[in-house]
Amino acid sequence: MKKFLLSMASLMLLLGGACNDDNGEGGGKNPPSIEVGEVSFSEQDGTAKVEVRPSENTETWYWKCVPAGEEADYESVTGNEATTLDLTVTVDVDYVVSVYAENADGKSDVVTKDFKISSAELKGELVELTVKNLTAFSLDVDVKKSIKCSKYVITAMQKNSYNEEYFIQSAETSLSPNPDYPMQPFNWSDKSATFTEHTLVKNRMADDPESEGVKLTSSEDDDMNKMVVCVYALPAGDGQAEVFTQDFTVPEPSDYDGSIEVQIDIADEDITLTSVAATITAGAGCKKIFTSLIGASDYDPFDEITDEAKRKELLTVLGNNRQVLPYTEPYKVDFTHNMTPNTTWRLYAVPIAEDGTIGKVTYEDFTTKKPVFDGTGGIVSAELSQTTPEAIELKLTTSGDVEKVRVFCWSYNECYNIVGDPAELEWAIYDRENNASWTDEYAKDEFSGTLSLSILHPGDDYCIYGATVDAKGNVSYPVNLVQLAGGSEDKDAMFETMPEEQEEIVVKFDGTGEATLKVTETEKDEYSTNIEYTVTKGANTVKAYRIRTTDTAHEETLEEDLKTAFADYPNSISGSYKELTFADGDTESETLEYLVNYDTSDSDYGGNIVAIVTVDKDGKLKIADYYLAGTGDKE
Repeated sequence: MKKFLLSMASLMLLLGGACNDDNGEGGGKNPPSIEVGEVSFSEQDGTAKVEVRPSENTETWYWKCVPAGEEADYESVTGNEATTLDLTVTVDVDYVVSVYAENADGKSDVVTKDFKISSAELKGELVELTVKNLTAFSLDVDVKKSIKCSKYVITAMQKNSYNEEYFIQSAETSLSPNPDYPMQPFNWSDKSATFTEHTLVKNRMADDPESEGVKLTSSEDDDMNKMVVCVYALPAGDGQAEVFTQDFTVPEPSDYDGSIEVQIDIADEDITLTSVAATITAGAGCKKIFTSLIGASDYDPFDEITDEAKRKELLTVLGNNRQVLPYTEPYKVDFTHNMTPNTTWRLYAVPIAEDGTIGKVTYEDFTTKKPVFDGTGGIVSAELSQTTPEAIELKLTTSGDVEKVRVFCWSYNECYNIVGDPAELEWAIYDRENNASWTDEYAKDEFSGTLSLSILHPGDDYCIYGATVDAKGNVSYPVNLVQLAGGSEDKDAMFETMPEEQEEIVVKFDGTGEATLKVTETEKDEYSTNIEYTVTKGANTVKAYRIRTTDTAHEETLEEDLKTAFADYPNSISGSYKELTFADGDTESETLEYLVNYDTSDSDYGGNIVAIVTVDKDGKLKIADYYLAGTGDKE
């Protein structure tokens, strides 16, 4: 239940002492009197109002307004002027207003007035929504809460993502987050308020004062610019919670008149290999602002673009990259996501006035720093060997100041994008802070012996590079250790690792069980075929297995493929198969769909093969029959 507000005059009562409700016996000849008018309700300001009229000889009068059955101290008012009290109350609750007057001759009787504001008699909705100051990047949503509403939850989202049932669940979670993990999806309030794009989505822990906000886009792709504001309002008295929505369409960028100036300051020490920090200072009139980072070569600078459509396109891209924030004073912004070394970037700042007008679109170009290989040590020689498929043994000889050795060792299939670009390889080895997963680092007592480099893909070609780190943390330029070890001139030399020893699969198809496979192709196109097949059990067959090979199988290697499938038989069979027990007779039938047509041309592609493997009375296997997908019916 909402607390009612009382005037500051209660302080006078506390200082002067509490008064009881009983009339004093007087002692004077002319005690005062007091009257209370009828209680009315103002929907304009959401308060109950009542006029109190003390008599002319009143020196001080007292009042209180409490729910029926509750107690509270009186508040005092000095003087005898008729006064209208504003009473903050909750609908559908019984209240009592009590007043009495006092002068030097005594007290009046206590006059009371019972009342209740019925929600059923009030006009209007629980809340009223107004979307205003709408731009391609920002908006304000005014929520006017009526007295009939105790509190409400608000958010905004793309209209095609809106689901009322899910919204209500998330709204109730926002009001009462799970104490074990108090994530709060949306913001809520018990007062009329204005929400911005920054506060329309919270999506943070309940005790976090910040909000994630909602990003707007004017893109019409998949109706991304169609949005909806959603409010879940709870009644103050009787009644049910209600959902209110207001649709809006995000407009294209416009009204960029440049009236608000912005300054972007980037200090050299705030630029690193993969990050930048900048101080943003906006001029008078800026209420909101957003910053956005793009590659300098992605678009021409905004002030050099003359085509209106291109200007709007660039502003849309900028708005999609960063959240709009309220602006009150200069602030610092950091960028780290997806940045790369030695790359020129363009940082934009876009100010927005209170009415949504866009100020001067300002930008600053800068280049991220590149690795500086000024280590005073180096790798002189390397020896690479291998005795097991799981590891490569590496011995190094170094010179100069070397505290650590950094080694890059990856299968070419895993790192070809890095080793194929010298700048990427330099970054991977130099910047261990951001690329620790790409290198292993060994201290002096480790690399003075033999290093064991783990191999996850035996048989693959491995790229192995090394660099030293001196006492000051400076890194030497990476060396191709395979090239160094072999004395080769091939700067891209790779180490051919030892393949894993393969256990010989001993599977024999020397059984005597017979079976025939009949196939009818029911549907077929250029790429695939659906079939119905029937397997008929023949002599010496106890049961059979229908095997569906991979979609790149070849007829000439079918037996080897089936040996792999039955390698752990009878414990298990690998791949796609079905056991045929012929429990209901000598035949079993089934439908198979989307078999990849077998390529009978000179191509190496192959296709699906359906094979029947029988088991005879002695438990021996036999490849009894098979069908190449898409090659026609088989009788």
